[in-house]
Amino acid sequence: MYKKVFEGGRVLRSAPLTIRFIHEDQECSRLGFIIRKKVGNACMRNSIRRTLRNCFVDALPRFREGTWIIFDVSDKASQGTRGELRAQAERLLLTVTFPDSRA
Repeated sequence: MYKKVFEGGRVLRSAPLTIRFIHEDQECSRLGFIIRKKVGNACMRNSIRRTLRNCFVDALPRFREGTWIIFDVSDKASQGTRGELRAQAERLLLTVTFPDSRA
């Protein structure tokens, strides 16, 4: 999944998040994370992962089936609040579009 999205997907950046996405002809959408240990301890990384997963689940009805998204989280993500991170993720997910998207 990661290799395919990195090679053929589009990129949206807004510190501290980067979203990479692609549309595949599959029945389900997929979500992946890149959260380095520099971000914080396991509790911090898992908290960030849960926050981003919730944003993805909320935005999922807007995407076509087969949308693959990867969140790449920078080290600065631990400096902000979960609310700020959630707002940033929601803004980025709103801009995820595909040329032939009808949504």
